[in-house]
Amino acid sequence: MTAPVPDHRCPWPGCIDMVPAHLWGCRDHWYRLPRGIRRKIFSAYRLGQTVATASSAYLDALADADRWMVHEVAQTRASTTPRLDRVLAEAEAALRSRGAADPGDGDPRGWCACGDRALDGKATCGRVQCGPSTGRRVRA
Repeated sequence: MTAPVPDHRCPWPGCIDMVPAHLWGCRDHWYRLPRGIRRKIFSAYRLGQTVATASSAYLDALADADRWMVHEVAQTRASTTPRLDRVLAEAEAALRSRGAADPGDGDPRGWCACGDRALDGKATCGRVQCGPSTGRRVRA
């Protein structure tokens, strides 16, 4: 009798889901793979195989999935960054239009550079990692 193969983490970058050993990844990320790559992985998989006993066809299918996944994640990040920059610029413009202080002007009602509320009259939130006076300017 062989010992059961332990679960593993989904290989998608940033995913923390644990999946059974016989599955490639979590359900969401499995279905993000193109159908052709999923078919290739499924047809090359043999029940009970391990990394040491996997066929070259299965390892090739996993390599295809890894290459596609890296490309997909890179494209997603590249397309998300400009959108995020635009949203942040619009939020800053909205604050200015409401008469809020200009970000970085030292307004004691502002925010620490880490994103938390600054202490009254201080430029930081006072956390150890931010320091009592780091010289960072306060965001409004």
